[in-house]
Amino acid sequence: MKETVTFLERVLPAPREDARFILCAIRQNLQKKRTRQELFQTPEALAESAFKVSGDGRDAYMALAIFDTSGYRKAAHALAARSLWLDLDSGKPGVPYATRDESLEALGAFVKKLEIPEPLLVNSGNCVHVYWPLTEELTPADWRKLAFGLKAATKALGLVVDPQRTADIASVLRVPGT
Repeated sequence: MKETVTFLERVLPAPREDARFILCAIRQNLQKKRTRQELFQTPEALAESAFKVSGDGRDAYMALAIFDTSGYRKAAHALAARSLWLDLDSGKPGVPYATRDESLEALGAFVKKLEIPEPLLVNSGNCVHVYWPLTEELTPADWRKLAFGLKAATKALGLVVDPQRTADIASVLRVPGT
């Protein structure tokens, strides 16, 4: 769990009294998908709960921004973000990458072409979640400018990603290690 907390501290904004981190716990069954959302004041508390719900057989996803205390994981309630991210799929219909290695090769070419830093990678089944931690927190408006630039770059250079995740400050991605 220590590695997960260290990762969260790199990609999430700093804890603050007026804000919360959000964990979404999803239980999948044959009838419907049920989601439960919890609020946390620190990355440590989020990670602890994520490992608990994962141990209970649920999928644990974290919101990547910090939100006001209303409990709503919507862009309008986001206060700050401190990373950019991509959701890079493989082995799914409509995705050109048959394997994770192929998707990582495409990502490597993308990073090299743009001359940007190597990202942090999280394995998520057939997906790879890609993160670029930022040196400072950004307001939602400033974050959106960078995120839409990243989204445009993926399209221009042919890196096929989930476009909704890239430019949605209220996105959730799997908690590493769960």
